[in-house]
Amino acid sequence: MRHGLPDAESRNHPFFVHLFSLKSRNTRLQRGCLRGVQGPLLFGPFHAPSRGIMAKLKLAVIVGSNRRDSINRKLAQALVKLGANAFDASFVQIDDLPMFNPDLEPQRPEPTLRLKREIEAADAILIVTPEHNRSIPAVLKNAIDWASRPYGQNSWANKTVAVTGTSSGAVGTAVSQQQLRMILTNLVGVVVGGQVFITFKDGLIDAEHNITNEGTRAFLQGFLDQFAEIATKLAA
Repeated sequence: MRHGLPDAESRNHPFFVHLFSLKSRNTRLQRGCLRGVQGPLLFGPFHAPSRGIMAKLKLAVIVGSNRRDSINRKLAQALVKLGANAFDASFVQIDDLPMFNPDLEPQRPEPTLRLKREIEAADAILIVTPEHNRSIPAVLKNAIDWASRPYGQNSWANKTVAVTGTSSGAVGTAVSQQQLRMILTNLVGVVVGGQVFITFKDGLIDAEHNITNEGTRAFLQGFLDQFAEIATKLAA
């Protein structure tokens, strides 16, 4: 890690990534500030851990958007492909859940029971979310509430979770990620793997769910590898 401006290759990245990297034994601040960022900053390559050969982790992927052409779903699909060597991933549906209502708890609707089963069966959870009015989307908060109930049967407790998201803004989803981390920590979730803020640009992800920029792909690969290593240790 070094202090100063990014080099020429880094400045040519098509979008902005901001990463706080959480190590398993120590916390280290890493910030990668790409195109359009001025002033002093911390910049350095993301060093992925060496995982060796081990069984794949069961990963539940939650997209905090019910939009048909969600860019966050595109990012989630790209991350699943990128992490295929470490994770056996499946997407958790949340757009068919009824609005949370304690009156429904005595006879819970089946989609809410399915949600809890899928979260509880996972070794780790990846949440990819947009930001709505400086907060997390209603569809995601609704899923969080359902999975946290009934009292004493909180499905988020002790689950290893990584959070990221993308938007067209300069600091994509930073506030929603901060709020999401606070909520999940309150629910005794173990939020790890770092924060990755991505500004979405046309061509960032192709039709086959590939991240098209080599440097960005390597950076996010390191993020996923570190998430997998921490999740593996916590699942042991």
